[in-house]
Amino acid sequence: EDDDGVTPLSTVFDLVSATTGRGTDDEPRPLEERHERLWEKLLILVRAATFAAAPGNDGGEFRIVHALLHLHCPEVILWHAIQKNHSQLRERDMNGSLPLFIAATDQRWSKKAVQWLLDDVQGYPGAACETDGLMRLPLHAAAASGRTFDDGLGDILRAAPEALQQPDVAEKRGMYPFMLAAIRNESS
Repeated sequence: EDDDGVTPLSTVFDLVSATTGRGTDDEPRPLEERHERLWEKLLILVRAATFAAAPGNDGGEFRIVHALLHLHCPEVILWHAIQKNHSQLRERDMNGSLPLFIAATDQRWSKKAVQWLLDDVQGYPGAACETDGLMRLPLHAAAASGRTFDDGLGDILRAAPEALQQPDVAEKRGMYPFMLAAIRNESS
């Protein structure tokens, strides 16, 4: 890290984001063949940054989507990782978390990122019904983290409406999602 807080990883994140950019509809553009070498460099740096340190690194197969979620990369990079590795959306990290769960608990990830993870084609909407290692649903985690209905919580709810009727078994008090949201909003 230099005096301005710039790291090799943040430099590559910025370069990939600027190079690939977004289309006219504000959606990311697919990587062109000429950008593949830059993407490979990004993978090397992300792997180095997460080796033996990131919560998503369990010593097994490297999961770029999980690592990028934990590193909180620019969203355009997450989009590319989902496009290239959408099968990872069904894989768990060492905490038993799917990528949707990681994004649901971190408000730095936008509603758009949650929607990409839940997309019917490239995402995995079934993740909204799957618990993490503590038996917690993404809806519970999103409500407890302070997400609002308009900030991705509504998208998770639409993907798994039955989650509203399930108490959070990870919480000793067994609260329902609306209770978790109320407590979180009261303490903010």
